[in-house]
Amino acid sequence: MNRRVKFIIGFIAMVVMVAIMPQVVQADKGEDKLVIVIDPGHGGSQAGADYNGIMEKDINMVVAQTMADELAKYDNVEVHLTHTSSEDEMSIKERIEFAEEVEADYFFCIHFNASGNHYFYGAEAWISSYGRYYSEMYAFSEILMEEFEAIGLVNRRIKTKLGADGTDYYGVLRRGAEADIPAVIIEHCHMDNVMDSEFLDEEADLIRFGEIDALAAARFLKLKSSELGVDYSDYEVTYPKEPQEPIKNDVTAPECKLTLVEMNDADKTVTFRVEASDEEYPILYYGYSFDKGRTVAPLVVWEEGQTSMEFSVEYERCKAGDFTVVVYNAFNMAGKSESISLEEVRERLKAIKQKEKEAQAAQAHVQEQESISVELQTGGEIYLIIAGLCALGILIAIIGLFVSTRKRKM
Repeated sequence: MNRRVKFIIGFIAMVVMVAIMPQVVQADKGEDKLVIVIDPGHGGSQAGADYNGIMEKDINMVVAQTMADELAKYDNVEVHLTHTSSEDEMSIKERIEFAEEVEADYFFCIHFNASGNHYFYGAEAWISSYGRYYSEMYAFSEILMEEFEAIGLVNRRIKTKLGADGTDYYGVLRRGAEADIPAVIIEHCHMDNVMDSEFLDEEADLIRFGEIDALAAARFLKLKSSELGVDYSDYEVTYPKEPQEPIKNDVTAPECKLTLVEMNDADKTVTFRVEASDEEYPILYYGYSFDKGRTVAPLVVWEEGQTSMEFSVEYERCKAGDFTVVVYNAFNMAGKSESISLEEVRERLKAIKQKEKEAQAAQAHVQEQESISVELQTGGEIYLIIAGLCALGILIAIIGLFVSTRKRKM
């Protein structure tokens, strides 16, 4: 049984266990208890992302339950799940109404990501654009994203998004703010990209996500656990200033310029430099294309703080067509460079191949001449030996004749 099948069976078993557990994980640890609601995203007919045999609603359930179980170990905390089975159907309105009923202080919505073209990878958090709902959940998300980076995930940043009416685009954030409950959507990683597959390889990976979420929440909320023997009361949390106007999302694509730096005939590579900028959000990835950006090679992470990156491509790969680079910001908005014709690269590759062919032919000719020389040398040595033997035979014959003549005279 391969790891993927074991993983699917494992988390299905966990989901079944979750379904029979009560919604209130912990309560009545003190008079000043903090109420936390954890929302496993999707459910029922709303499966969320579905990729490679895994449905998002199922893995959301496992992570959410783990987060709840971990937070239940802290003092003066009451933890609720909006639903306890991935088959439960709940509208966004019903999820926030549930949080209101239990008088939630915070609302954590658990999700995983996917992209239409499967290009993107990494983790991100979505928060409200308004007031303290922005400030508080930004502070939490910073702690969380640091933990995600520590295990190797790409940080796709903390983001906001406004709808056409100027309110928060995502319903749980909008309705959460209306109910005076700070809320956050946690997108743990991308289910559909090989760069993130190692974070979804086993059930233990899902449990680790839940543990990280709980740890970040405990630090943000400065919780203490007698059971775990930890105290985050003095943990330093940095809150951005509460915005007076809603924080708008990025609506402009990054700019991108491509330059051919050099062609190296020795190792048959061409080096390019790509310069990119975005005034609102940082560049996250870049990738190159041989069809003017219609399809892009697997994306590479753009080094934070850099204004340009250099990379090399083999001559052989440049035979496909004109060359373009595409860069993407945190909102997956693309900036595309002008295309560079690689005709010169192709001509140089032809020239190199012709030189290699001529060199091979010349080498073959040299080897042939050396072979002939060896044969001639070997043949000449044989002739000398035969001649020497003939001369020796003649000499012996002369000596024999001389001796015979003297005997007759005597």
